[in-house]
Amino acid sequence: MAVSRTTEELYGRHARRFARWIAAEARDPEDHRSWVLALQGLAGHVARKSWRLYRNAITWHLAQTRGPAFRTAFLLASDAVPKPPERRRQLQRRIDPEALRTIVNGLRARRGRTGSRIADMLIAMVATGIRPNEWQTVTRRGPETLVVVNAKFRPPDGARPGRGNGPVRELELDPAAVGQPVDSAIGRTIAWLQGRPWSGVSPNANRLFRTTISSLVATGQLTPQWLRVRIYDARHQFSANAKADLSLLAGEVAAAMGHASAVTAVTHYGKRGHAAGRSVVKPSARSVRAVSEASIAKAKAATDRTQAALAKAARAAATRPAGTKDALHRQPSDVPVTR
Repeated sequence: MAVSRTTEELYGRHARRFARWIAAEARDPEDHRSWVLALQGLAGHVARKSWRLYRNAITWHLAQTRGPAFRTAFLLASDAVPKPPERRRQLQRRIDPEALRTIVNGLRARRGRTGSRIADMLIAMVATGIRPNEWQTVTRRGPETLVVVNAKFRPPDGARPGRGNGPVRELELDPAAVGQPVDSAIGRTIAWLQGRPWSGVSPNANRLFRTTISSLVATGQLTPQWLRVRIYDARHQFSANAKADLSLLAGEVAAAMGHASAVTAVTHYGKRGHAAGRSVVKPSARSVRAVSEASIAKAKAATDRTQAALAKAARAAATRPAGTKDALHRQPSDVPVTR
């Protein structure tokens, strides 16, 4: 079960917490059921997504310390217990320019340096798509190339495919598009987070970000919809901009985001319709080559199906007699009743 070094550290911290619970409850750590009880005792009330993270941490720990048979026994037993319900939350997945400007100004108006640092990171993330936990290892090769260690890279291990388009990705800045303010924000973000894990910064940064958003909404500077915005939505906005400017079917969007699959950005990230400007970075040819060719073919097939459906709908609309309505435009009283 190969994981990145960052994930390994995160899993290790969580596993030690569950081990302490087992010791405090005088349970036997060599019985897989004790780990299931620890999972339910400490994480039975959290959101399903968090519960899965904790179970993954225990699974990894048990595989490392007690072997595959013990790990499998834990997985089977944890599958049989009640799981927390899913908590559906509508995410923003974008930050349009006007909202970004308001948020940045609000952060810079806060006391201390953290607000301005978060503001810089938001600007840098919209420009580059670099994840918060990747800035600690970003280096600059000359004035126009950013080298990013892919936080989610995992080589294929036989049982599972790999993740990420290689251990690192290279982003080439367009000097004509990036501009001095954005370039300076990128430089300051690198200086702030270089060698500093995001896990140690994020509690305070997220708290200040949420407080700032709430204040901006309360004073009418932002509408209530922006209460859902997260720091990570800056990466979603980068995705939206990249889809409008880079080639999705040549693997450029996936490579810029550090994905091994060209499909990931399509299904999980900001929409092209939310694009608000051109991308100021482009992945290197080497990073593009690391994107899965099979995933590019899959993305192309999905695009072809969508275009074919749109063309079919357009032809149907062109041949429909004037004055008729299609099913999409019928009022409720127009829809026939089937008995």
